Amino acid sequence: MASECSYPDPGNPDEFCLQRNFPLRAGILLVSEIGLVSFTLATSLLIYFLVPGHRVHPEGLEYEVQPMSVLFLFALSLNAIQGTSNVMSVKWALEGEVTEGSYCTAQAVMRQIGNDGVAWFTIAIVVLTYLQVFHPGFIGVRGQKIFMAASIGFISLFIFIMVLIPAATLYPYYGDTGLWCWIVKRKENSRFWIASENAWTWLAVSVTLVAYGIIALWDGILLVRITVPHSQPSYTFPVLVYFVVVAPQSVLRLLQFQASQTRHGWTILTSAIFSSGGALNVIFWLWTGRRFGFSLRVQELERNQPRPEDVELDQLVT
Repeated sequence: MASECSYPDPGNPDEFCLQRNFPLRAGILLVSEIGLVSFTLATSLLIYFLVPGHRVHPEGLEYEVQPMSVLFLFALSLNAIQGTSNVMSVKWALEGEVTEGSYCTAQAVMRQIGNDGVAWFTIAIVVLTYLQVFHPGFIGVRGQKIFMAASIGFISLFIFIMVLIPAATLYPYYGDTGLWCWIVKRKENSRFWIASENAWTWLAVSVTLVAYGIIALWDGILLVRITVPHSQPSYTFPVLVYFVVVAPQSVLRLLQFQASQTRHGWTILTSAIFSSGGALNVIFWLWTGRRFGFSLRVQELERNQPRPEDVELDQLVT
């Protein structure tokens, strides 16, 4: 543990010493512990999925993973990356100071990959859900797979560009932001900081509210007859989890945009809630009994016939 904090950088207004502020150090440690729980649970579920044994049906048929489930698994892997970035803050809690360097940059990069990735995969899950409800004939099985592949490709390329180009052209881009490492608040970085800290999060929340609002309104005023495969997952819970964990942080960001001075304690509290996303996703998955939306791999002729396990849901007019 360092005996004293290094001389602060006058060009970085967010930099300050944590050594004599035990509550803040305890709060950072709490965020790290929640991040560790999210990382452990998310990674465990991913490992479980990679084990091939549970994908074999008792009758000997192999299960096929639904596209929606693949998107959820990618979101879960980014939850694990988010958790790792939060676990790394334990160094700052123990040392009482955030020090810039390769470790700091690694934390900021992983934080950005996790934040942006989870937001965009949430959008992909919402859009696919909307298409399955209102355009099942258009999207089809093949269309879902194309949408899944296109989403993964776009999001991967998008995150690569969002991380690589600013970091290569702007300096300093990643650095000490007071409690941990993130995009430094400089005029040159403002557009990227707003995008990664707020824009994609608010976009995901907006798309969720609009799409799920339309679905709820449609189900509430019309007689809808939907045929849903028994094994097709209804991935409302990861979207709900995302909405719950980002709401407090979004309110805090709005207050900061209005030039309101918010205490560091509120930042830690909202960050702790936000870092719990991976753990909550796994808990909801276990609670709802989801199995990644596996469906039996059958012959093409059988796929075109009504399946006995298909369930017709009648939504009555309210």
